[in-house]
Amino acid sequence: MKKLILFFFTLFVLSLQAETLDFNVKTDVDKLAYLAYSKDPFAVEENVWGAWFLYYRNHDLYKEVHEDEFELEDASNAYLKKLQKMAKYYNEKFKDHVFSITVPMRFGKYKRKGGYFKIENLTSQNYFTYSGDSMVDWARLSFNNTASSKDYDKVFLPREEAKILLKNRKDAYGNIDRTIHIKFDFKIADIKITDLPTIDGNDLELKVIGKIVKMDYIDQKTGKILKSVVFKK
Repeated sequence: MKKLILFFFTLFVLSLQAETLDFNVKTDVDKLAYLAYSKDPFAVEENVWGAWFLYYRNHDLYKEVHEDEFELEDASNAYLKKLQKMAKYYNEKFKDHVFSITVPMRFGKYKRKGGYFKIENLTSQNYFTYSGDSMVDWARLSFNNTASSKDYDKVFLPREEAKILLKNRKDAYGNIDRTIHIKFDFKIADIKITDLPTIDGNDLELKVIGKIVKMDYIDQKTGKILKSVVFKK
């Protein structure tokens, strides 16, 4: 089955207890990149890591030394040590953490037989992506246990409550906002950085596989949690 790519901007947010990570803020995506580096520092050659981190963190110095292989090597080695220090910090900080991500998703027509709204495009094949100005060129999050919970893609509501839900979402022209927010609580099952060859050179892609702990289905208009699903460990 072809995977569906879903793009989210304002609401693509990761949170860690008291700390919040916004998937659209490059420094926050960097934190996950540090974690990925700590898991597999040999995913890319060391000299490439050092020069890459130098380029990203101190571009002026990179421009100053990049033509001199000896100065470039010295500067790259110094920044490799900085990268390793940051990676160690986030590896310890995020150990056994439960992350959260809240995303908008659409629901379809009310199914009278069964009494539920079906969440559109919510399947085990989905993944969420980010691209922008960060340490990595691309970041992708997917889940490995979505389908392990029965009816995870349905929001059950009595008919009268379903009618009120739609009524509160109808505008002056009769258009209905069929978007709800789904909050995924998850642990990281796997995280890595891969080096992708491109026409312009190489891109770094951050791949995160999460194991869902809990899903909350939220009516963002009222803040009410319509449904919660707790996944088996």
